Amino acid sequence: MLSLDGPTLKLGIVAGIPIKVHWTFSLFILFIIYIAFSNQIASSELIWFFGYVLLLFIFVVMHEYGHALTARRFGIHTRDIILSPIGGIARLERLPFKPSQELLVAIAGPAVNVVLVIVFLIIQLFISDQILPSLDRIDLSFSDNFIGYLLWINIMLFIFNLLPAFPMDGGRVLRSLLAMVLKNRLRATKWAMIIGQMMALVFIFIGFQWERYILLFIGLFVFFTARFEYRQMKLFYKMNETKLKDIMRRNYTLLKNTDTLSKVLEYNDEKNFLITNEEGLVIGSLPQLFIKRAKKELDKSDPVSSFMSSAFGALNEDLSLAKTFNILNERGWAIAQVVDVYGNKKGVIDRQLLLDFMRESQ
Repeated sequence: MLSLDGPTLKLGIVAGIPIKVHWTFSLFILFIIYIAFSNQIASSELIWFFGYVLLLFIFVVMHEYGHALTARRFGIHTRDIILSPIGGIARLERLPFKPSQELLVAIAGPAVNVVLVIVFLIIQLFISDQILPSLDRIDLSFSDNFIGYLLWINIMLFIFNLLPAFPMDGGRVLRSLLAMVLKNRLRATKWAMIIGQMMALVFIFIGFQWERYILLFIGLFVFFTARFEYRQMKLFYKMNETKLKDIMRRNYTLLKNTDTLSKVLEYNDEKNFLITNEEGLVIGSLPQLFIKRAKKELDKSDPVSSFMSSAFGALNEDLSLAKTFNILNERGWAIAQVVDVYGNKKGVIDRQLLLDFMRESQ
């Protein structure tokens, strides 16, 4: 499955959203070059051929901005838009809370293509008697069919994206509608995954049988990504249902500000620590990252007060793991005390515990 966390090239930022190209996009460029030369496209037509490919991905970026800007209306930030060989992906920080919001975000992308279809259709009606040029023999030189081909591109993008193959747009529309009926987004995701994987198998069969390798690749991507999305949704539900008191560390080490780095290195089971002063009051924290840096830069006899962090806090034991994860990220805490409603200390929670829980829950 394509990993979106691999190397990317940043193209720029539009409307506060970074646009990036995934490293596998270079494989697509090589494939396009292969298609151009294997079909013996004349040099005079080559520029227009790559021009159509460039416009295709401009339309894809516009499509993804439809998703991203609609999500922004619901207070959802988009991390970035990544161009890959199978198209574009707008990576939202979180799912919309309501299925109706997810429905609007999902259809916003194809809606951009509908607007482009209308625009190019109006232009085509003014400049040509033929609304849609034939695709049997594409004229790659600049001709009266230029706008007609752009019209075709957006029609195909609209149809392709609305196929009910989760996690494509059509699959997300299906998931949101199922969630409205079933009143359970996890069950809706499971059914959307099953339907999406069935459609992916059709893509794979057609791609293999008629040597349409792009369709084969898309089928494989949809099949495995649908499963990944379902696992992520299961984790999301588990993170919301599990409380801090269910996984917090009840037996933990409190370091004194006078303890040395050598003493810290004696502890292997714990990765992050809270630091106390002479009166036993917590005054800071010692994240794992700080310990690694201190091992390289400081003497083992140096006290932890010389390299500790001031970032720490307290969280209620009934807080969900999902909210805890967000708080730790927003406030830059590596570790926090866990307290009850009366403020009594019950344990600690740190990033390592959360990551271990997430890893074991998948």
